[in-house]
Amino acid sequence: MRTWLESHDFAGKTMTTFATSSSSTRGALGEQLHDSAPDAQWIDGRRFDVDANEAELRDWAESLGM
Repeated sequence: MRTWLESHDFAGKTMTTFATSSSSTRGALGEQLHDSAPDAQWIDGRRFDVDANEAELRDWAESLGM
């Protein structure tokens, strides 16, 4: 992921991350990736439970206003 981020220009782009997991919250906000695309505008990501449904993911994505 880092190599891909570092090889593209994300200046002026808004980015976020999301993950599904039944237990781990590690990396859910994506903060460890921010230095790989420092010119992007990062907003906090989110971790969803492993049983999250499509409507829950869609509602979250739409709430970002991106």
